[in-house]
Amino acid sequence: MSAVEVVPGACAASKLGGRFRLEDRVGEAYRASLWKATDELLSRPVAIHVLPEGLALRRGLIEAVNAAARVTDPRLAKIFDADYGARCPYIVSEWAPGECVEDLLKAGLFSPVQAAAIIADAADALAVAHAAGRPHSCLGPRSLRWGTCGVKITGLGIEAGLSGASSDDAAMTDARALGRMLYALLTGYWPGDEATALPSAPTYRGCLCAPWQLRAGVPADLSAIACRTVQTQPCRFGQPVASPAELAAALRTPRQARRGIRNQRLRVK
Repeated sequence: MSAVEVVPGACAASKLGGRFRLEDRVGEAYRASLWKATDELLSRPVAIHVLPEGLALRRGLIEAVNAAARVTDPRLAKIFDADYGARCPYIVSEWAPGECVEDLLKAGLFSPVQAAAIIADAADALAVAHAAGRPHSCLGPRSLRWGTCGVKITGLGIEAGLSGASSDDAAMTDARALGRMLYALLTGYWPGDEATALPSAPTYRGCLCAPWQLRAGVPADLSAIACRTVQTQPCRFGQPVASPAELAAALRTPRQARRGIRNQRLRVK
């Protein structure tokens, strides 16, 4: 693949592969920095993970990225290019528009119907990835973005490859992550142990409060789906949701989908 043109160190205005101009550093995780960049050849924004030289997880990372690049779904951010042999190795992927779950909730809560529709779309996309043998395994509240173009999931293959994350039950791991995001969109609280900008979900007698207990108007069946997906063991709401495909099917039942998926963002003041 392409060589690096200017790489004394990743910084704004550096150009990778003779075409990818770094612009804004937007994050950092697993020893890699994430940049918004411009593909000058195709005149489009892209996301670039700039990797540390000699990354210890290189073999697993390459395998994970190559596998993810073969998964095709418009709701999954595409992987376009990579160079692992340069002094400044990098991975180029689609720039995902919209806002992540944390930022979306800063403006207020979604209607329950729209929260369910967003997570159903995300679950459908992850089901495609699982069917292709490529789970996410590192799905978090900043991995799902939503805007006028709909749902976009970022980091497929890249984040798991960088972190070395694995799971004995990848389907359950990704379903549970989606369940936490559903719970957050319904309530504004985060039901997991991860550090987020959201307040922690309240508990009662050691049990997570159900969404309907925290917000008026959340349908009981949707509240139960969120609880079944967050839990890994059978609970009073039933058996846990075991995969993204199962979650998508549960959220698209006639009772939850009868009003359709709305394009307009609804807010609760």
